[in-house]
Amino acid sequence: MRFRKSPGNELRKARAANRVVAQWDKMYCDIRNEVRALCHYMNFEPTWQQIDVLKIVERETQLPPSQRLKRIAVKSGQGPGKTALSVILMLWRALQGKNAKGIVTAPTMVQAKDVWLGRARQMIQASHPLIRRFIIPTKSRIFCGGDTVTHPDWGIELMAASRPENTQGRHDEYLTILEEEASGIEDPIDEQIKGTLTNENSLLIKIGNPNFRDVHFFHAFNKDRAEYNTYTMNAEESPMVDQGNVEKIAREYGKDSDVYRVRVLGEFPLENPNAVLSSDDLEACARLRPEVQAMIGPGFKQFGIDLARFGGDENVVYQRQGFAIIDHYIARNVEPIEPIRHALHMEKTTGWKKEDQVFWVIDAGGIGQGTLHVPIEEGKNVREFHSAGTKYVQDDQFADMISEAYFHTKEVVKARKLAIPNDPVLIQQLCTRLYSLNSKGQIKVESKKEYLARMGLPEGGGNSPDRADAFVMCNYKQNVADGRVGRVRKSKKSVGVRRRR
Repeated sequence: MRFRKSPGNELRKARAANRVVAQWDKMYCDIRNEVRALCHYMNFEPTWQQIDVLKIVERETQLPPSQRLKRIAVKSGQGPGKTALSVILMLWRALQGKNAKGIVTAPTMVQAKDVWLGRARQMIQASHPLIRRFIIPTKSRIFCGGDTVTHPDWGIELMAASRPENTQGRHDEYLTILEEEASGIEDPIDEQIKGTLTNENSLLIKIGNPNFRDVHFFHAFNKDRAEYNTYTMNAEESPMVDQGNVEKIAREYGKDSDVYRVRVLGEFPLENPNAVLSSDDLEACARLRPEVQAMIGPGFKQFGIDLARFGGDENVVYQRQGFAIIDHYIARNVEPIEPIRHALHMEKTTGWKKEDQVFWVIDAGGIGQGTLHVPIEEGKNVREFHSAGTKYVQDDQFADMISEAYFHTKEVVKARKLAIPNDPVLIQQLCTRLYSLNSKGQIKVESKKEYLARMGLPEGGGNSPDRADAFVMCNYKQNVADGRVGRVRKSKKSVGVRRRR
């Protein structure tokens, strides 16, 4: 005797399924809007370092397309949870749209499957039931949407970074590529991956330990710094890391060792330590609050002004108070006098008074000489700065003024107490400037011309490190220590000489 299925049972099942779908739709909407919602539903409590990176990815996703860099690089010591972080990031990006595609690539397929996918499977298993229902890990990939038929391409797949052609032709609308253990991925493969980022919603995330120099991962934090959102996860500061183990590494290898730098600090090894400033120190300074730092430290006020020598170069003004850059001006293709006038306006609107000790440090080489008369006639305390000049160098260990200015800036940046703009171009120019010793054993920072030649950039092409030079002039502390650094220009009016009309 056959029994017919009860219509009531079928209806109840259909209604229950509809309720599940409705609940998932609401959860899905929450997750798409905020990455912390995904953390909540996956029972994942991020550390403050992981939150910082989550915010970077969320901001990069939600910015207008014209403002996106589409590239993120995260280097980490051992232990701060970079793999779990990357799982959250890839799942959140995969849930941005029902046509979204994620690719996880690593130096070997074993790393991609056993390490990354294994961690993802554990985290999904510990998640909210609806996450387990609609995000399905298999042996080689992750499916999103609850089934493999309706949305067969929605999700995350794994790929070994062994051949450049593996990622060739991938131009999905929501394409996110994760380079896991990025230091070990060869440059030609990285170049092929970057070539896939053609759609406005695509994103490349590099994450790993900073094991090697002179590879693409190193360049993302140095010469290519302006093209990336970057972050460093320091194991010393992570609540996830056993600080007893950190102390053990310090005892065994020393805090100045490359082992400590890579495993703990999340910094690249110092095989040839000839960069003046560290990108890690600069990034830490960019996170400081200028309104706070301006009220501490030296009470002086100072401008650093670098004027363009070629049409494509930049005219740059930085305004500093105490331990903070409080304002700046950057412009191309303007008359040389315009930055000076803008600096006068900046001083006025800031509310600095005539009795305040304000120093104007202006690059006086070339066209700079023709602009000095304007602030001088306004009674400003003008100091001429000559990059290659030697006459007013305070410490004879430095070959010229630009070298001394860079190393004076290094002191306050290394102490991580100077608030600076979160400007990737400025940071890139500062952390890629190199120095050497001349025939007299003096420290000499490379000139702009030498910098451009080493970087393979043409003069006048808009790549001159003008922001970096204006920045170090603004922080040249000897300008306030005494009047010997640079020639002091005073207004004729201030010394009783009548000006010609």
